[in-house]
Parts: sequence; C-alpha cells; structure tokens
Amino acid sequence: MHQTLLRVLPGILTKWTTVSCVTIVDPYLSILSWFFKFMVLIYLFVLLILNKQYLLVEEPGGYPVIWFEAGDLVKVQNEGTPYCEEGARASYDYLYPGAAGYWDDKDIACQDADFSEMTAKTAKDGFVVTFLKEEHKKKEVCGSGDACSQITGLAGARAATNTNVNSACTCGKLQDYFATGSEAILLYIQHTFATSAKMSYATGSSTDVATSGDSKTIKTCVRKMPLSDVCTSDELPENKWSTCCLREFAVGETMSMTVGDWVAAAGISLDSRAEGKLDTDRETGLYPYRRTAGLRLIFNMRYYGRVDQAETVRCEIEVGYADGWLSHGIDNVMVDVQGKISKEYYSTYRRGISFNFIASGKVKRFDFMLMVNALVSGVVFLGFVDTVVGLVAFNLHPRRSVFKKAKQVELDYNRIMGQFGAQIALACHAYKQWDQSGKTLADGGHQEGELCAQELSEVYKPYFDADEALKLSECVIREATVGQGDARSGVLKAKQMMDLLGSGLVSRKDLMANAEKLHGRALRLTLKEAAKVQDIEQDSPNAPQAWSA
Repeated sequence: MHQTLLRVLPGILTKWTTVSCVTIVDPYLSILSWFFKFMVLIYLFVLLILNKQYLLVEEPGGYPVIWFEAGDLVKVQNEGTPYCEEGARASYDYLYPGAAGYWDDKDIACQDADFSEMTAKTAKDGFVVTFLKEEHKKKEVCGSGDACSQITGLAGARAATNTNVNSACTCGKLQDYFATGSEAILLYIQHTFATSAKMSYATGSSTDVATSGDSKTIKTCVRKMPLSDVCTSDELPENKWSTCCLREFAVGETMSMTVGDWVAAAGISLDSRAEGKLDTDRETGLYPYRRTAGLRLIFNMRYYGRVDQAETVRCEIEVGYADGWLSHGIDNVMVDVQGKISKEYYSTYRRGISFNFIASGKVKRFDFMLMVNALVSGVVFLGFVDTVVGLVAFNLHPRRSVFKKAKQVELDYNRIMGQFGAQIALACHAYKQWDQSGKTLADGGHQEGELCAQELSEVYKPYFDADEALKLSECVIREATVGQGDARSGVLKAKQMMDLLGSGLVSRKDLMANAEKLHGRALRLTLKEAAKVQDIEQDSPNAPQAWSA
C-alpha cells in the first residue's frame, strides 16, 4: 500500500516538511550570530538597567494652594522705589500704535495702593497689580457742544473720554500709576500631586513631614533660569540640586518668595522690556516695559520618584514666562449718583503679573508585566537572530547551495533502511577480518565470533600504541554491552557491534522488522502470480489433460 501510494500520488502529497536543527561549521556565520546575540543583550541591558522599562510611568495631576501676604510692602512704599523717581518715570512712557488715546501709557505717577487692592487669587492662580490706569469720570445733563468744556472738577493728567449723546455728556480724565512696592509682596505655595488607579491612587503633599502608606512627602527645587548646560536634563539628580537650584525647600516646608524673586527666578526683570507678542511704540519702535504691560509667570511643576517605595518624591519647578498684555479687568467705584443720568465714578484698569501652574513629571512603580514584556521581547529578538543569520547563510553565503541542501534533507524510510543494511554488511565483513578465533561447528556452520579487548586493540595499531589501543577497545566494548546481560564478559559480539553502528534514526531491530515485512510482501506477490499462471493454464484448450485411472 505504501509503495502504491508513492507511485500514484503527486510529489507534493507524499512529502511532509518538519523543522530540523542543522549545525553549520562556518566561523563567519558563527561570529555574525554571536554579534547579533550580543546586540540583543545590550538591548536588554539598556531596556532594563538604563531605561528601567520594568517601571510603570504616569504623569500626575498637581494641585497648588497659593496665597499672598504683604511682606515689606509698606516699608518699600515708605522708602520709595527707583522707578518712581522723577527722572525715571518718563522712561516708561509707551505710545500705542494709531491715534493718541486711552491706551497710551504716559505721565505716569506712583500710587501707594493697599495690599488688598494689589492682589487677587482664584483656586488655581493669582494676580498682583503693577500698573493702573485710573479714569475719573462724570456724566451730566448738558447742552450741545463739547462735553468736557461743560464738566469740571475732574482729577487726571489728560483727557480720555469726551462724549455727548442726546444731551448726556460724559467726560473723563486719565491718570496712569505704578503700583508701588508690588515686587515686595510675598507669594506662598503649598502643593500636592495625585495619581490614578494604576498607581494605587498614590498622593503626595509638600506639607507632609513623613510618608504614610500611599501618601508621600515632597521636597522642592526651584531651578535657576536660564538653564545652564549641566542643568538641562528634565529630571535632575539630587547631587546637582546645589548647582542647579535657586532655592530648595525641605519636606514639610511651605514655599515663600517675594514677587520680585519669583520674577527673577524666571530669568527676567519687571524693569526690562518685553521681547515680543506686543505692539511696538508708534514713535520709538520699542516694546513696552513688563512693569506697565503685564506678565504671565508659568510654574512648571514636575514630580519625580517611586510611589511604591518609602522615598521622598522630588518636585522641580521651572518658572517660565510669557510676555503680553496682562490685565485683571476694570473696576468702577461710584462717588456720586443723582438720578438716572448724573453720576461720578472712578474706573480703574489694572495690569500686572499672573501666576499660573502646570503639573507634569513622571512618578513610577514596579510592574511585573512590563518586566515580563521586556524579557519576552529579548527572547523574540534572540530567535530572530537565527532568522537573520539563516538569510545570510542560505541566500548570500558562497556555499549557500550546500547549506540549503543540508537544511532540507528528504527522509525516505526504505532508503534509510537500505543504507543501514549496507553499513551492517560492511561491518560484518570487517568483523570477519578482525575475528581470528571463530570456531567451525560439526555441521559446517560457524559459531558467532567474539572479539576480546586484546583482539580489537590490534585494529588500532600501529596508529596508536599498545596502551592507547587497549583503552580504546575497552571503551568500545563497554559502550556496546551497556544494559545487556553479558556486559561484564569483556567481549564484543557481531550483533553488538551492529547495534553500536545504529544511528538515532534506525536500529538493527528496525532493519530486521522491515526485512521481514518486505519478505512477506514478496512471498505474497509470488504466490499471487503463481495462482494467476495456474488459472491461465487451466483455462487454456491446449492444456494437457489429467490421466485417469
């Protein structure tokens, strides 16, 4: 049946391919393979040791709490400031592009405003006034003509509003002011961070003095701006804090600096001109000063640390800035109201510094699955090494034709059996030559010979000396008789040598079983052919008739 199928079926249906390991002896391929394996090990080293890819990383949310205190505000107002000196104020004048009007900053005076008038805060940010535009306005019933010629008693340096609508005249005079001493106000900051479920909802607070469970302590660094070359990394090692930090705040310490110090932490000054994003003076072409235009300070609060260990989380604050017109709107304060039309009030427009906060960073914890994924990726790459080297060996190597044949060897059961039978025939012939002590039986048969160690050692001579030859022969006999009852007899029989020659594929027993099978099949074919011949002879008319008695 087996041979019939081989003859009838096409080749593709008679062959099945399986994976086989082939060791190719080639130094170039071996070096290439080890090189790629070494690169995979470097990849794993970088992944796990340097980059610590076994850590789960999350950007936490940040929640600052801020408030202002007067600090030395009154002291500075009493002592005076350089920008309020008579000769200095005119240098801050700024003429807005277009016609002269409300948005020109000139004739600036100084106002010693109260602390409560100079500060404002919300849940997330704060504001400190540095510059004011105060307009004194009156609105009255008047006749036709210019409104301001009919309204008197206004305070201010220059006219700003002059309207007459249906006999309702409005006149206003404008005075620009510096808010004296704003840079002396203290800004206090306390801050916390929070994480999601994948970080077990770990939190931290700058007010905590000890770690408790998933609540971490925080120490804070206000970085020097602009950043120096040694301080440009996102996450500073603690040994660089003394070099790169303008101020350090210990665990449980509330951050406190004056507004002027916070502005300086951004690397700028209120008494320097803006660098863009504003209109230039219509006459000088220069940008306005930050003290008059306003300024946005941006606190980039970055948190770093492990939340699965009892360690203090580090917060690094970079104080950035954004130039632009920054105001807090207009407040109207009524002085006198008479009826629906007549009223007197002050309209104050405030500019200053806005304090805004952004939380970011990387808090981490160990994650088992990330570790497994990293190791699995290394295993995958190690397996891919053999694929790459195989492409070189079987497609680019000068000996690729031989390597391909070694990779794909056809295994034919009957052919393997035939080859093993031929090897046994050669072994039997050699055994007859080596065995000089065989005995002839009385019936002419030959008793199976036995080779002792001394006889077998003669085969190895003169290529080995007597001692080496004897050791080799003893080694062969010992291996051939392992697991057999006569293992200690110290002799090698012919069938034992045949078993020793057997490969991992076939053995002497397999060969005999295949021979018996083939012999039975041949006998059946012979009998079948004989039966056919007999049937033909009986059916033939010329066939001889049997003699009857």
